[in-house]
Amino acid sequence: IHEDTLRKTSAFFRAALRGGWLESIQGIIKLPDVSPRVFGIYQYWAYTDRLDTTSGAPTPNTLDAEFTLLANCYVFGERILDSWFKDTIMDALLQLVRRYSDGHFITADHLELIFSNTKLPEGSPLREAIANCYLRHGHSVRAGAHMYATLPGDLDPSTKIPVLDIRAYNSSRP
Repeated sequence: IHEDTLRKTSAFFRAALRGGWLESIQGIIKLPDVSPRVFGIYQYWAYTDRLDTTSGAPTPNTLDAEFTLLANCYVFGERILDSWFKDTIMDALLQLVRRYSDGHFITADHLELIFSNTKLPEGSPLREAIANCYLRHGHSVRAGAHMYATLPGDLDPSTKIPVLDIRAYNSSRP
């Protein structure tokens, strides 16, 4: 991938390729823990300003994989400090949620992936949207108190996410 392309939107790549670092001298940045699929999506986006995550529209059988892939792309965008890429991914995640039954397929594992691997400020639109979607679609009712034990620690009253109303509703149930 061309250096100018990497520098265009990523503060991480700009810093790594600035003079004085081994990466800038060698012209190689090693990312051994990044999935080739995730990096390929980033590379395609960096050159075209478009996402290419599937060979077509997701099906009910591929929604989980598509959402997980997009969430991992968002985490990568967070890591490389690329707000434009993260915004593109967030738009794609929310579009996926709206297009396919308003997000009933979001799992506690998806929440954990997003909340554990991002350092977003309180009130983040992505965290709020995904958490609300998860809670709105019956997961809280079906899972009861167990759900709250599996949710990331950020999902508590201090996050200002409307979890309190759902917790109050569930606590009044037998």
